[in-house]
Amino acid sequence: MNLDNKHWVAIVLDFENSEILYSDSMGGEPSKDLKEILSWWTHIHSGRKFMYGELEITSQQDSLSCGLLAWNALAHWSLPHKHVLIDAQEVDDARLKVMLKVIDCHND
Repeated sequence: MNLDNKHWVAIVLDFENSEILYSDSMGGEPSKDLKEILSWWTHIHSGRKFMYGELEITSQQDSLSCGLLAWNALAHWSLPHKHVLIDAQEVDDARLKVMLKVIDCHND
């Protein structure tokens, strides 16, 4: 999810465990309004009350890696053996790897 057209965070709506998992690479918490909206939406679609939890994410050390780190947190949550969390010191290398994958897909 993009906050204020400035910053990406990761949110998992885990219907199996009735959990809403949130992560912000800058360490922020979900706003009261966002929590109310997500709680309302999940209750309307499931009839259950969801609890809030934290989603693992790498701490951001720069001003431009939030999208990459949010995606990585979601990938790690869904397939932890395939996608490890990016080390904070290796964010530049990870960004280049993503770019190379995009180029490969384009060339195919």
